[in-house]
Amino acid sequence: MKPILAELKRKTNDTLIILKIDIDKSAQTAIGLSIKGIAPLMLFKNGVIKWRQSVIMSSNELIQILLRQISYHYSIQTKMGE
Repeated sequence: MKPILAELKRKTNDTLIILKIDIDKSAQTAIGLSIKGIAPLMLFKNGVIKWRQSVIMSSNELIQILLRQISYHYSIQTKMGE
């Protein structure tokens, strides 16, 4: 998953903040986010979870999901960077 997230960050011109949380070291965070078993990918906007999925996908699939989930302003910035 790490290479896919790195590619996603590159394709979006580093405008995303990608965080990886070690749930063994951050048990309270894992509990608060209801993380069990396979760690999910989550998209937050203004502190609210907008999307969540526990499956591996390509960077292109992730970009399409992001573009559907985030603001029009962001999608224009991303397209300008292609």
